[in-house]
Amino acid sequence: MLRFRKRIREQQDFILFTIFLYFGAFLLVNSISEIRRQSALLLALPAALSVGMVYAWLLARLGRKQNPVRTNSHPTLGLVRVFPDRWKTTLTGHPFGEGIELSGESEQTPPTAAQVELFDDITERFVSIREAAFKALMVDLQASTPPFKTEELKLESIWLGKDSFSFYFGVPSRRAQAHDGFYVDFRDFQVEEAGWVH
Repeated sequence: MLRFRKRIREQQDFILFTIFLYFGAFLLVNSISEIRRQSALLLALPAALSVGMVYAWLLARLGRKQNPVRTNSHPTLGLVRVFPDRWKTTLTGHPFGEGIELSGESEQTPPTAAQVELFDDITERFVSIREAAFKALMVDLQASTPPFKTEELKLESIWLGKDSFSFYFGVPSRRAQAHDGFYVDFRDFQVEEAGWVH
């Protein structure tokens, strides 16, 4: 599963859970209005405590996924932070320029040899991969008013899966219009999917 989709799914779960809480509170308030006040307090207090405990548990669970389990020094990739479901590092220099976030799928492990090899291949073929990404995004870029230019796109991160990878482009000059940017998924160095990050 791709990094941004996991992040979006976690946010969706949080939003749906919050809506569920508000809906539950609404139903509780409506039912309380039909019950005498003394009985209402006896029902509302345990319900509020239960909802609060579930809410605190969910926030703690989401927080654990955001904190690194450990940090490793990798000979090629430098300082790598390992999380429960991914690893992450920041790279600068040729061919990426200012710096990008490199992350990958894992189960509390640093980058695998296959992921490092895939990244080396991406680095060697970077110019052609970036051009393929721009070509795949052209319809979405042109659909905006005014249209985005490829020169406005900045590669912000690369996600390495087990047998695939993704490029994530931001648009620093027009962040308000494209705050989440664009993605391009690759499999076997061929574009699989591309578009706006929603």
